[in-house]
Amino acid sequence: LLAIDTIRQRNIIGQEFEFNDYVELTQGITPEIIPEDMLEAQLEIVKGRYRSRGVDTYDLDSITKYRSEHAIPEEEIPSRLKERGDKYLGILSEFLGEDITPNYTIEVVDQNEYWLNWAKGVRDDFLLTINTNKKRHSGKWTEGKIDEMSLHEIVGHFGQMCGWQNALDRGQLVPALTITSITDPEQITSEGIAQTMYFFVPEFTKEISEDGALEIEQNGLRQMAYNNIHVWINTIGLDKESAREYVKKYL
Repeated sequence: LLAIDTIRQRNIIGQEFEFNDYVELTQGITPEIIPEDMLEAQLEIVKGRYRSRGVDTYDLDSITKYRSEHAIPEEEIPSRLKERGDKYLGILSEFLGEDITPNYTIEVVDQNEYWLNWAKGVRDDFLLTINTNKKRHSGKWTEGKIDEMSLHEIVGHFGQMCGWQNALDRGQLVPALTITSITDPEQITSEGIAQTMYFFVPEFTKEISEDGALEIEQNGLRQMAYNNIHVWINTIGLDKESAREYVKKYL
């Protein structure tokens, strides 16, 4: 952790690192471009999910109309997230044979920030902050998004941290490893688990709504496209317009 922090500080004060070197030193992985055939295959999965929900044309107007028809009133978002999150935590506990019941609260804010949700906390005291800013996030909160975000934030992040607490109490985890940061290597696994847990616990696929499954598949496509954009911007200097057109090709 000290070595990673030193690298970050050296970068902040002006020392330049090659993109791949910096990611490898701080995250422990080598950035890779996801092949286009994989994105195209995922795009077809997403289109199929939309067709099953009555959206035959994959374009902005059709998707906007669909989302507006499935929108959740702002005041209902916290209670619905809590309801689904607690249900999915119960399923996870049964699947693992371990009590995964993190203590968490939910708050709503209106901030002109990129993030839709922010999960943070310390032992036995987690907080999920929901951002309802209309400039940034208008139309995002739907019935399906409730399913996706409860699995991602509450079950994925809070559930994993609760599991780490349990392991620490059993003497199975080194205490220093329970101190986390958004710029340390554990993010690779924590975000990976949060984004894909749906595929590893059979009961989740039975319980989740079709709209929730759609949101998960579409977020997968989004992250694949963003991965490539991020690598190209930092390696070949991809310009903004090309980046925008690439994203629009898939989203």
